Amino acid sequence: MAFWRRHTKFILLAVFLALYFLQVAPRITGDSVVNDETWELTSGYYFWNQVQTPSVMDHPPLALALEALPLYFFTPQTGQADLDLESRAYQFFYVLNQDKFKNMVSAARCVDLFFGLGIGCLLFFLLRNTPNGIWFFTMGLWAFEPSLLALSGYAKTDIPLTFLFFAAVLLFNRALQKPGLSNGFWAGVVSAMAITAKLTGLILAPIFILLEMFSYWKSKRAAGLPIRWLGMAAGSIIWIPILYLPQILLSGGKVNPFALFGKKLEFIFDPAAQSHPFYFLGQCSEAHHGLYYPAVLLLKCTLPFLILLGIGLFGWLRRRLNLEPWVWVSPLVYLVLINGAPNLGTRYLLPAFPFFLLIGGKSAAWLWNRGGGPNWKGGAGIALLLLLWHGSETLACFPGHLSYFNELVPSRGKIHFLGDWNLDVSQDHERLAALARVKGWSNIKLAYLGGTDPYFYGLRWRPWTEKDLSGPQRGTTYLVNAAFLQEAPCFFSSTLPIAKSWISNLKQDQRLGDTWYYVEGPPGTPEEDKTSNLPSVPVFKYVWNLKTNQREKP
Repeated sequence: MAFWRRHTKFILLAVFLALYFLQVAPRITGDSVVNDETWELTSGYYFWNQVQTPSVMDHPPLALALEALPLYFFTPQTGQADLDLESRAYQFFYVLNQDKFKNMVSAARCVDLFFGLGIGCLLFFLLRNTPNGIWFFTMGLWAFEPSLLALSGYAKTDIPLTFLFFAAVLLFNRALQKPGLSNGFWAGVVSAMAITAKLTGLILAPIFILLEMFSYWKSKRAAGLPIRWLGMAAGSIIWIPILYLPQILLSGGKVNPFALFGKKLEFIFDPAAQSHPFYFLGQCSEAHHGLYYPAVLLLKCTLPFLILLGIGLFGWLRRRLNLEPWVWVSPLVYLVLINGAPNLGTRYLLPAFPFFLLIGGKSAAWLWNRGGGPNWKGGAGIALLLLLWHGSETLACFPGHLSYFNELVPSRGKIHFLGDWNLDVSQDHERLAALARVKGWSNIKLAYLGGTDPYFYGLRWRPWTEKDLSGPQRGTTYLVNAAFLQEAPCFFSSTLPIAKSWISNLKQDQRLGDTWYYVEGPPGTPEEDKTSNLPSVPVFKYVWNLKTNQREKP
């Protein structure tokens, strides 16, 4: 018992970490490769062993390079580094290393799981000396947050950015409290790491300026400001050549690291790069929608989490709940500025989530301690009920963390509200291929919009033909994914005949998860079909040659 009392928090930390791990780990191998994942991993791997051609269509290298490190265990073959991103990734994963690509991607995803667990550790060590209720509820909310769990299972830049963004704010706040060159230096290093993981890390700059102003208003003096920012500048400048050291060595010292990073910064000033198709409330568009990200927050967070955030805001405004400036300034500034970014789903909002978790945890602890007043007895029960509701919601949606919507959206209505990284990014190919084997589908026609060919998961498919427009053919199974129904007609006019055909009235109960719909034609032997192929899979560059009616050879 004495051991338990001394180490209760660390034992419970291990429990929370295990709960988080057990929800993500099965998806690392169970979810198929998602959109852009192979492009980014190829860029990260080539960063270590080939001199890169600067490209404004690629992320800064830190997160990509870290995710690509596990690929070295598989000794993959490399090809041409100067191809376009799509061709280079196809050659690297599906031609040169086709027998290894699933394991390579799974290994890379473990890096993001590590950073996802790291977010929980940062929260724990930040709160370990606070009253038990605050750290317990915060850790409980973190362990069952569906969007964090979803992105922790993919090799994308968002979870590493979230970890580094949160760590940078914590270090800057420490530098405010304890002015000095050293604290400023490390805040600068980690801030530069966040920016070189993903350019949205640049939002740290206005956050730091506002926190500096709040500190001045509170103390009426700029304690240590010059030395703090000098240390931050030094840390940021030193980090850039350290990051690009592999490129400097590979080029024999000919690469200028600051010029390489400067090329990445051009991305945020490129209007074409900032324009991206998205789906919202039954319509697809390339024009930015000001309500998109507020709607994402409203629909993709669990209702108990939203309730706790609302209680936190109410308690803070009524001065019953104390929130330090860095806890609320950071997410507020981030949400305001990220609202101008491309409308690409919850993953763009993740850097604000650690701060939301802190507010939600404090709100739950406030309720637990009878925050409604000395005569109010129901607070503890409500706090516990909200946490249990939050956890059960997330457990119930496993393994569909990515396509999670709260109770405001009925299961069959998800496809109407949001798409892309909120619903369908090709994560269910492995499960689709397994379903095809169980049902014995042998003649499959595909209508699909996405970045990963299900052929590489064992699904043998063919494109639609003109004959298929008249209705399901004998002995044929038709598969169509949510992204095709949402976006293909808008951005690929050639798919309109398919989209306006009988698939527009698909039965909602014939589906796999939230992403794939299927229709089984009348039983029997398929009839000979000499009609022309249709572009039912409009994105792939190396999948099907419509002229020769066969799969192209690499």
